[in-house]
Formats: sequence, C-alpha cells, structure tokens
Amino acid sequence: DSQPVGEVIRSSIETAPVTLKSTQMNIVLSSIRFLKDLVSSLTSLSLESLDEGQRSAIVPVIDAVKQAVRTDIVNIVITWTCAGISPREVLEPLTNLMRTILVYSQWSDIEASVSAAIDCNQFQLGDEAKSVAFE
Repeated sequence: DSQPVGEVIRSSIETAPVTLKSTQMNIVLSSIRFLKDLVSSLTSLSLESLDEGQRSAIVPVIDAVKQAVRTDIVNIVITWTCAGISPREVLEPLTNLMRTILVYSQWSDIEASVSAAIDCNQFQLGDEAKSVAFE
C-alpha cells in the first residue's frame, strides 16, 4: 500500500519532539538534520510549478510542517539550548536549526513560541538575556 501524499513527512514532524529529546545522539542529530533540510526546502518550494491536484495534496502537508516548526520545534530548540538541557554534541546543530527557522519565519509566526520557551523558568541565561532576545 502506498501512503497518502506527505504522510511520511507528517508523521516525521509529529514524532520530531520525541526524537529531539532522545538520549541517543545519533537519533537527535538525524532529527535535527531532517528538520533543517525540511525547513530549508520549504523556502525554495514553488507551488506555482505544481498543478491544482498536486497543490491541493501538498498544501495541507506544508501547513502542518509550518505549524509544528513554529510551535513545538521552536519551543524545544530554545528550551534545550538556553536552559542548559542540550548535550554539547547537539548544541551547534540545534542553533543552526533555529537559525534556519528564524530565516524562514515571520516573527509574528514564532513570537508566542519564543516567549513561551524563554519564560519556561529554566532559562539559564538570565533576565537581561531574555530582554535582548526580544529586541
């Protein structure tokens, strides 16, 4: 049986919060790489090049990816990097993922998630750093 269009991507996005918190570094790094590549691919995707049927099949998948990235993924990445939870091996890849998300996103789309992550009572960088994050 073939899966509906985008089902593999949708299920991967749904499991990303779990895989990002794995204790196995190869799983975490693979998940970060996948998410970074996925977000990067969204910036270069041209819906105009697709016919109506293809567009109607892929748009819900893209919307689900955007929603997950702008909420759960942003929250996890900020919490893990700024609360000192992240193992050192994944700190740089997580930071690169966040940079990719920031380049791709509008501030209004991620502001609530960023605020929630910074106000999680685990933010290790202090109150002054919190204010800088929002300027």
